[in-house]
Order: sequence, then C-alpha cells, then structure tokens
Amino acid sequence: MNILEALNWRYATKRMTGEKLDEALVNEIIEAARLAPTSAGLQPFHIVKISNPEIKKQIQPIAFGQPQIIESSHLLVFTSWDKITDEQIDSVYNYTNNERGVSNTATADTVAGLKQLFLTFTEEEQYHHTAKQAHIGMGGRNCGGGSVRGGCNSNGRFQ
Repeated sequence: MNILEALNWRYATKRMTGEKLDEALVNEIIEAARLAPTSAGLQPFHIVKISNPEIKKQIQPIAFGQPQIIESSHLLVFTSWDKITDEQIDSVYNYTNNERGVSNTATADTVAGLKQLFLTFTEEEQYHHTAKQAHIGMGGRNCGGGSVRGGCNSNGRFQ
C-alpha cells in the first residue's frame, strides 16, 4: 500500500479491541513520528509509550473519559518542549551531524541562526511553536502507522 492509499484509509478510531500490537510495529510507528519533518529538524517533543493498564486508567479521566485510552494496546503521549534552549539545539544538531557523518562546522551557521531566532521568541511563543511541531510528529505517526501495515481495518486495528 502506498502512502496516499494509507492516508485515504486513515480515520479516527473510536473503539479498540484490546488486541496487543507487536512491539516492533509500535516502535516503527514511533520512529515515523520521530522522522517527521519539523521546523529546523529540532523535533521539539518527546513521545511517551504507555502500555501499563493502570497508568492508562489514570489518564482516561483527563482524556475526556474516552474508552480507547484503556482499550488501546499502547497509548502514545506527545509532550512538547516548554522552551527551546541553546543546549537543546546543540544536542539535536550534534546527534544529527554524528548520524550523518557531517562535521559540526558544516551546520554552525544554521545552529547560530536558530539560537538567535529563538532568542526573539517569548517563552509562550516558544511553547506554541513546539506544540505545533508535536502535531507534525503526530502526523508522521499517522503516516507511519498507515504505511507500515496498511492502516486500520474496520475494527480499528492495524493490519
């Protein structure tokens, strides 16, 4: 199934079967979210994978009592950074450069520009920016979930 077919099949699942997803599939979906094309490649969010039924029961009341919270195999919670610090920018670019075999001097101007840019944002503006980037990550998760196994079937389970 190509990505457009997967996206056409995607929909909001209102109920889950309780069937446990394979951990490798869940990790692939998380990796798709991590690779989503966020602003400046910062990926300013964390993804918390929750499969513990007791923790999901504690979350359900603050998630408007949605039954899929406790019926799901895994619950992925996206948390965005409160603010963007120089250390976070350095960490992301050091990691990315290392993975790609690129020297830090090759991206030094970009890193300096990002640090200067985010100095002009208030903390509230930084938070709103990172929250929007978390939504992009969730979109990447949707694409990954759909293309990994063909999306959800009519029972709301990944195929």
